[in-house]
Amino acid sequence: MSQPVVTSRYRVALVGFSAFEQQALESYFRLAAGQTPAFEPAASLADSDFCVVDGDRPAAVEEVRAAARMAAAVFIGQQVPDGAVMHLHRPIDARQVARALETLMLARQAVADPYAPKTAAARPARRPRAADETHFDIDVLVVDDIDIARRLLQVQLQKLGCRVTTAVSGADALERLQTSHFRIVFSDVEMKDMDGLALCQQIKQRRKGAPTVVLVSAQSTPSDRVRATIAGADGFLGKPIDAAELVTVLRTCSNRRRRAR
Repeated sequence: MSQPVVTSRYRVALVGFSAFEQQALESYFRLAAGQTPAFEPAASLADSDFCVVDGDRPAAVEEVRAAARMAAAVFIGQQVPDGAVMHLHRPIDARQVARALETLMLARQAVADPYAPKTAAARPARRPRAADETHFDIDVLVVDDIDIARRLLQVQLQKLGCRVTTAVSGADALERLQTSHFRIVFSDVEMKDMDGLALCQQIKQRRKGAPTVVLVSAQSTPSDRVRATIAGADGFLGKPIDAAELVTVLRTCSNRRRRAR
């Protein structure tokens, strides 16, 4: 079996923006055309690899939903549409848009790669070295009801040495916590059956020695972080997840465990 072909250029449809915002984004893509990966404006949604959408325009959101492109979209606006994987607030920062698109690209490659780990819990191939500060030999649980978002965080953590189990809902996560021990639980906040805030509260109330809970959300305003703290969360990460911030969270957890011994 041959490995999948990975391109370095991607077409991006801009959906629902004003002429001014569209021109600004198109200009940024043209100026960054020499970078890898490169993103260039697409002629239409049907002709695109990814799309950037004005999330404050319901018609634009519905157009993307009808085209079954929610998992390939970066939404920009005040509200996070149901089913959105990637969301940014205004004002538009073209560099943040490019970073979000790159995150979606990595997620797509992770899902499509037949050689990537496919099991719910996979042990890293290499063992940690004593001086390796970016390799974490720990068990973590990732909870998210959106497949591509769950898969992306799983791959990011596995690359850092974690053994990862996934859950598709809050109820699924609580079942796994009854039978397995995890050092950290990463949970999305915006889930339908039980949101991450409620899941965090239940985890912290269930027993002593509860795992560290890190909440992940496309909405990362100061008030969102305060709500996470009130729910008992030990940490908070905004989407798209910054690799350096993820390492910091893992390192903090590891240091906390060593101090507790």
